[in-house]
Amino acid sequence: MGWSTPSMLANFIKYGDGNIVLLDATFGTNHMKMPLYTGLVIDEYGNGLPAFMILCQGTTQIDLSAWLRALLQRVREHAADWMCSCIMVDDALAEINAIREVFGPYGVLVFLCFWHVKRSWLKILIRKCPRAVRSEMFNSLERIMLMVRRTNQSRVDFTQQVKDAIQTFYDTFKDEQEFVAYFQKHWGHKFEEWVRGFCEVNHTRQDTTGACEGFHSAIKGDELAMKTRLQGRRVDWLLWLLWNEVDLRFQRKQAYKAAGFVTNRRQEQAVASAVVAAQRIPDNFVKLLDSSGQLAEVTSMQDSSVKYEVKAAGIAAASCTCPNAQLHFICKHMMKVVSLTTQYSGAQIIQALGTRAGSTLQGFDKLQCKLSNQSDNSNDQMAQLEQQFALDSSDDQAKPAAKSQQITEQVHDSSSCPSADG
Repeated sequence: MGWSTPSMLANFIKYGDGNIVLLDATFGTNHMKMPLYTGLVIDEYGNGLPAFMILCQGTTQIDLSAWLRALLQRVREHAADWMCSCIMVDDALAEINAIREVFGPYGVLVFLCFWHVKRSWLKILIRKCPRAVRSEMFNSLERIMLMVRRTNQSRVDFTQQVKDAIQTFYDTFKDEQEFVAYFQKHWGHKFEEWVRGFCEVNHTRQDTTGACEGFHSAIKGDELAMKTRLQGRRVDWLLWLLWNEVDLRFQRKQAYKAAGFVTNRRQEQAVASAVVAAQRIPDNFVKLLDSSGQLAEVTSMQDSSVKYEVKAAGIAAASCTCPNAQLHFICKHMMKVVSLTTQYSGAQIIQALGTRAGSTLQGFDKLQCKLSNQSDNSNDQMAQLEQQFALDSSDDQAKPAAKSQQITEQVHDSSSCPSADG
C-alpha cells in the first residue's frame, strides 16, 4: 500500500513542484520483509520532509510504477499543473525504470546519488584492480563526476567534453581491462545521470539521497528507543507508528521552524544525560507517595540514607530536592519517576524536554494527556487512519466525493489493515 498524509501531501505540493524529489527504500522494518519506500522533498531550510511512502511486496518495476502512478494522480487532483523537476535515486534499476515509466513523459529527469555511484565504483575497483592504481582511477572518475559547464558553454559542447574525459580515462587505464569493461557496460553510456554539470534543473543542491537515509535511520533508531527490535514487528504496528508518531513529529518540527525556534543543544544534552542516568536507578529505589505519582521519594544510589523528594515530575512545575535540581537542571530522579508513572519512551522524553528552546519542562505539558486520550478501540483507530491516508493503485480508483480547503485523503485500498494491538 501507499499513502500520503494531509501534511505530507501539502509538503509534496509546496516543495516538490519544480524541485527535486528523493526516493529510497529500506528493509528490515517489518516481519513480512516488505521494503519501505520513502519520497522526500527539501524545504526552504534545506531539510528533508517526507512526502509519500510505499510499502509493497517487492522491488520490481511493476510494484513501484503502480503506486507512483496513483501518487501522481492524487497530487494532480489538488494541483493540476504540479510536476517535480527531477527525482534522485540510488543505482537500483527497478526504481529508475518505474520513474521513467510514470514521470518520463512529463520531462522529469533521473539523477543518481553520488554516494551510491562512488560506492559501486569503489567495490569493483577493490575487487578487480591492484592497489597501486585504485586511488588514481577513483580520483579520475570523481573529477569527471564533478565536472560543470563553463559560462555560456552549450550542452552539446559540454557533452562532448565529458565524452572526451571518459575516453581519456579508458586510454589511461587500458591495462585494467576488467574494470574498463565494467564501466563501459554500466556507467559510460548514462553519464548524464551522474555528472554534476547535467543537473540543470532546480535540485536544491542535493547530490545524495542522504536525507532519505537519515529518515530511515530515525525510524529504526530514535523513533524506536526503549522498544523491541523493529524487524519483528507487525505491519499494522509499523503503519500506526508512521501515521502517528513520525508524521506528528515532522509537523511539530515544521511549526518550530516557522515560529523561529532553534535547537537548544545544551538543554538536549542535559535531558539525554538525565534519561540515561535514570535507567541505572533500580525501580525499588523509588517510592510513590501518592496514587497519582505527583509525589515520590527516590533513594540516592551513592548513599542509601539520603532520600530525595520529587514533586510533579511530569509537568512544568516539577521539582526535586537533589543538588542538580536545585540548580534548575532536569535531574535523573525526575526522569526515573516519569518513566515509572507514564508510558513515554526515552526518545519521547528527550524530544519533548530537550530539543527546542523553552522552559525546563514546558514541552512535557503537550505530552501529558497523550496516552490517556488515545482510543481503547485499536481496530476503529486503524480503520480511521486507513481511510484517511492510503492510496489506491487500481486503474478504476474512485474519485473523492468532495474537497475541503484542507487537503484530505481517502482510502481505496481493497485490502483491510489488521488490528493495531502490536
